[in-house]
Amino acid sequence: MPERALATAEMPSGFEAHVGHFLDESPLDYVVMAVEEAAQREHRAPAEIWANVARLARRHSINRKDLWA
Repeated sequence: MPERALATAEMPSGFEAHVGHFLDESPLDYVVMAVEEAAQREHRAPAEIWANVARLARRHSINRKDLWA
């Protein structure tokens, strides 16, 4: 599910807090690795995944929202 969420910028209902926590609290290298893995598994360009991370951050992040913009 995390790869799919990063690939589509859509979260299943009830998981919003989890993505917010991931974006706010995970070490940055974990997020970079998740983006690379999602791009590879979902056959998408990393830039597209980063754009989705920015969309998810606008909706669900509190502390690092500006970092992902």
